[in-house]
Amino acid sequence: MQNQSISFESSPVSELRAEYEARGIVRLDGFLDDRGLRHVRRDIRAAERLAVADLARNHGGRRVTFFTKNPVGALDAEHDAQQDTSQREDFVTTPYFQASAGKVHVFFEKIAGVSVVNRIGHGLHLHPALGGIGAAVFRNPRLHALLRALGYRRPVCLLSVYIPKHPHGHGSAVRPHQESTFAHTRPLSACVLWVALEDATVENACMYGLPGSHRLPLKFVSRVDHARGRREYVQLDDAFIPPFEAQAANGPYEPVEVRAGGAVLFHGNFVHCSPRNISSRARPALSFQFIETRGAEFSPFNWIAQPNDRALYG
Repeated sequence: MQNQSISFESSPVSELRAEYEARGIVRLDGFLDDRGLRHVRRDIRAAERLAVADLARNHGGRRVTFFTKNPVGALDAEHDAQQDTSQREDFVTTPYFQASAGKVHVFFEKIAGVSVVNRIGHGLHLHPALGGIGAAVFRNPRLHALLRALGYRRPVCLLSVYIPKHPHGHGSAVRPHQESTFAHTRPLSACVLWVALEDATVENACMYGLPGSHRLPLKFVSRVDHARGRREYVQLDDAFIPPFEAQAANGPYEPVEVRAGGAVLFHGNFVHCSPRNISSRARPALSFQFIETRGAEFSPFNWIAQPNDRALYG
């Protein structure tokens, strides 16, 4: 997908929409200008401090270990061997994870016995001390114009999350999945804005995507029983989602390389993934998940029990 580059500021919204509708994803070069990128990077450093301090002060320093699960495709033996599966409590049902929808919380994973930060979220865009992150979605007329062109009447940013994607293999792979699995509405309305904070390339484990896969039906949905504190994956369709092999030169997945400050916007059914980062360079990114709130029913079994009411517009 390297050649599907479209300038965010200068390209007509109709061109952005056409690319999104044709492929399920559109690359937005220059989504953040130099000043905006500096502010977001500053906010990420602040978010790290806020999350660690909050964990120690309000949660006894107890770490929630993020154990990745995959409803799609075959098991990845190498990936599973790397992960420490001694803590199999489903993080999604923990109070700390549930409360993160409107706060700045930190989640860890263990890879070969080493504990590292998996993500910080999921309410970065709502925190008053992180104005640069909030501005990227709430004070962004170009983004709003694109969402309007895609049919969003009253979109809400359901969550925001910082993913460090550590180098030297100190982190897990992200297996092929569809975002609507975890952000379900009727009708389906999820889309994702993914912003690169440093250059994301094949060398440092950029995202990979399956072009045109937004036309696939949603294969799985994650159902959280909030009363019982349980989660299960329910298969909705038998659509084939191919396994991912990073080294397959002629495989169906294409790399999504993005320069620092650039972004991609992709459909909630678009199948995407990424390998472990075995390079010497981190591949940090900031991800925003949007849903429609006008004329769309928010599913009660989403891990976020209730979306926030701060609409981007409308």
